[in-house]
Amino acid sequence: MPGWESYSGLTLIPYDFYVHWFNDNYVWRCPLPVLSAFFAANTGPRHMDIGVGTGLFPAHYRDQMRQRHQEWPQKLALVDMNPSCLQKAAARIDCPSKTECVRASVLEPFTIPAGQGTLGASPKFDSISLMYMLHCLPPPTDRKAAVFAHLKHHLTPEGTLFGVTILGYGTQHNLLGRLTMRFLNWRGDFGNADDRPEVFVKALEEEFEEVETHIVGVVLLFRARKPRLA
Repeated sequence: MPGWESYSGLTLIPYDFYVHWFNDNYVWRCPLPVLSAFFAANTGPRHMDIGVGTGLFPAHYRDQMRQRHQEWPQKLALVDMNPSCLQKAAARIDCPSKTECVRASVLEPFTIPAGQGTLGASPKFDSISLMYMLHCLPPPTDRKAAVFAHLKHHLTPEGTLFGVTILGYGTQHNLLGRLTMRFLNWRGDFGNADDRPEVFVKALEEEFEEVETHIVGVVLLFRARKPRLA
């Protein structure tokens, strides 16, 4: 079963506790404050969020901007295969006039329907986020890394693609992490048993002029700017 099919209205209720408190702190060892700060540092006014989960990161960022008396987003596209996730995230972020929900697979090129919502035809975005999404895609790693090649076409010339993904190799899992990895890969929720950081870095460098990565716990944080479009 594809990982995205695991999430329904009921399974999304404990999602934030399980994924962003227990797992982040004790399994993957990359705490939520690190991830939220990374999201905030790289998000632009026109943003696309892929693999939306419960909408935690954009919702928290919107709250931060409100506290500073700043409007965000100018435009927002939520992209996911799971309609329950799209509905949950959109309701949580709560800016329907500026939000477009798009059901699409990131493994294939997709478009925002022309004239739909407030985004208009073929919009370009300042930023695209892939937060905890790549490790849910089916292997092999080079196939999932190929998503960068078509996602870059949604960015402005100075745009940023960024995200985080749980690695299978290239870092040291603790016992709980090894057991959780084995179980989630067996269930099909994850497809990252062979994911290595160098595969993602190479693919990003082929598609972007500027690439930065680092590892926290067993999580790869990546940021790529200025898509190569020639």
